[in-house]
Amino acid sequence: LVLERGDDFPEPQDGDIYLYGDYEYRYNYMFLMQDPSDVNGSWMSVKDDDAQQEGIGEGWAANVRNRNQETYGKMLNSINGKNITNLICTFAYCPNLKSTPSLPSGTKNMNVAFIGCTSLKEITNIPNEVVNIYSFAKDCVSLTTAPELPNSVIEISEAFSGCTSLKTAPVITENVEDMWYTFQNCTSLEGNVEINTMKLGLFSGCFEGTTKPIVLSGKCPDLHEIAKKYTNVTVQQ
Repeated sequence: LVLERGDDFPEPQDGDIYLYGDYEYRYNYMFLMQDPSDVNGSWMSVKDDDAQQEGIGEGWAANVRNRNQETYGKMLNSINGKNITNLICTFAYCPNLKSTPSLPSGTKNMNVAFIGCTSLKEITNIPNEVVNIYSFAKDCVSLTTAPELPNSVIEISEAFSGCTSLKTAPVITENVEDMWYTFQNCTSLEGNVEINTMKLGLFSGCFEGTTKPIVLSGKCPDLHEIAKKYTNVTVQQ
């Protein structure tokens, strides 16, 4: 079922499509690139069983309809009572995108949401219920400041990998479990990085390829274990 703005909307069913403004929304599906090397090419949507198994719950996924714009309009928070929960690949490889719209408040999954947005300088926010941001801003080479991480976030692996202009890191919040290669090749990153999680499991490569002095602080019991792998990383005394 494909509906556009102004159409009467029945109870959503798996795979239903809603076209509104700059976006295509699809119910209980997520958008994936069929060929990641073809950044202007074909996209597919697949049923989002994994998200429901992880407790993220049912809801709408969003994808931009034109990947060449500098800005995009307002995103919906919900459609017919069901939240927009999935922003996987929503803005992926939008080469002209410079800033982001306000993102839906009920979003849970933002894996690879902004990957490869080479002109992106600012990410407005990460909604307060987001759980996953794997590779979400990877290779955003113009990004200078990272958005604040909400306490809900668990997965941040590769989140800022390849962000060569990133100067400051967000505070790593208390529920983060995985941060492998999070700041890999962030060659402009320096100063204090506060890591407050007590649940950290995977952290290999998190500062690989960084060159400027980085000082770790915070509640994480693994700070010294992390720092000893890099000549430019120390722990605050």
